[in-house]
Amino acid sequence: MRYRSLGIAGTAKNTRKTTAMAAVMEGLRSTRPDIRLAVTSIGYDGEYLDNVTGLPKPRVEMREGDLAAVASECLRFSRAKLDILEETDIMTGMGRVLIGRVTKAGKLVIAGANKRVELRRLLGRLSALGADLSIVDGALGRIVPLCE
Repeated sequence: MRYRSLGIAGTAKNTRKTTAMAAVMEGLRSTRPDIRLAVTSIGYDGEYLDNVTGLPKPRVEMREGDLAAVASECLRFSRAKLDILEETDIMTGMGRVLIGRVTKAGKLVIAGANKRVELRRLLGRLSALGADLSIVDGALGRIVPLCE
């Protein structure tokens, strides 16, 4: 299945990957207000405090109609609300990866698949559910799943 995706990767922790992702999302929305974005992550990103440094971390601002593939525990810490469309068999340290459509705009904590085959499946499903572009938040140490 063909899909459009964009991976955001950095060289280390706290290199502003999530901030760059948010800027890309804002730029796309300003030029194409009707674009349907989807987000996921390779591993755990978007947490309130960095789990290593303890510094505040940006979350991802989602709009109604956007799609997301996130671990179930992320929903407990997010202001955005999702209508769960699918439960996958992909398990993470933060629970099963769920695919949902945003029903209430807000900040979303994202954690997702960390294996290439799982990421490809998620991107395919997000595309099939109507995503114009799926954006993947990642890090250099986890860059392999971003590569085709």
